[in-house]
Amino acid sequence: MSELYASHVLEHLGFREVPRALAEWHRVLEPGGRVSIQRAGPGEAGADLAHPRLEDHIRDWIIAVMFGGQTDEHDFHKIGFTFETLGRYLRQAGFGKIMRVAEFDQFEIRAGCGSGRR
Repeated sequence: MSELYASHVLEHLGFREVPRALAEWHRVLEPGGRVSIQRAGPGEAGADLAHPRLEDHIRDWIIAVMFGGQTDEHDFHKIGFTFETLGRYLRQAGFGKIMRVAEFDQFEIRAGCGSGRR
């Protein structure tokens, strides 16, 4: 597989499941392959959440992004990531070049498998 796209997946896994999932993604990607991850979570919104003049409806929206909509038993977030923490998980799984991509603002991160990974 040369490319894998995961949209709002990792935040539904637990702390122990994320490293295993990323290691499996790395395993199935061919050398030079790429994973694109669109994620929800606290990201850089944590500081905004603490702002004393933040309007309630915006604060509620940030919290919903962080913890999931909770409309059913599967709509809960178990983990959140900043760019740095997700990058650490990706590096530990063996991914090389990790970058933030503008198309999805702060939500998308791309990581590549180096050609010498096998």
